[in-house]
Amino acid sequence: MTTAVEVAEKGHQLAAWVNFNGTFADTSGQSGTYACSGSTITITDTAHGLSVGNSIHATFTRSAGDTTTITDDFFVILTVPSADTFTIQTVVATTDQTGSVVYDSDAATATAGSGPIRAAYNVASITDNGTGDYTVNFTTAMPDENYATTFGCDFYQPSNYSTAVNTIYNGLYSTTSFQIQVTYAFTTAKQNSPRINVAVFR
Repeated sequence: MTTAVEVAEKGHQLAAWVNFNGTFADTSGQSGTYACSGSTITITDTAHGLSVGNSIHATFTRSAGDTTTITDDFFVILTVPSADTFTIQTVVATTDQTGSVVYDSDAATATAGSGPIRAAYNVASITDNGTGDYTVNFTTAMPDENYATTFGCDFYQPSNYSTAVNTIYNGLYSTTSFQIQVTYAFTTAKQNSPRINVAVFR
């Protein structure tokens, strides 16, 4: 029986792999309310669908009478207390401020150890480029672009017998990352998948 060490010595080494949920952070122009406690901001938005580690861009409108202004910026989600709330953090404490917020997470990134990434090796993060379109970002870069990639996905709709297929997108294939896409088997439409498994050999 060939051991993992023997396989590596022959040059067939698993250089990276990841198992992630591809349905994360696919939102744009969402709106809700916010309340501050120190530097922590709690945002309330029904069924927001976000996870710890996702990134958003938020635009704030403070309530009348509040004097401190929160700077519109990119934020990383710290906690998700419920399906309708999540928290972010500011640099300046803004206790007792409330108001409305509009946020966009189309370019969200799931980092290793966050909810969307179930397990990984040498994968720092997954960038959501849009529906069914992802960039896999390595923790340690490959020595060149001559690595081999493979991945599979889970998606099935019995109502129309539709399944999803996977493709390695040649538009982005570098030593630090590569792009993958999930599409319907019988159309060119891209589709999010709840389970995507990727392996890289070098």
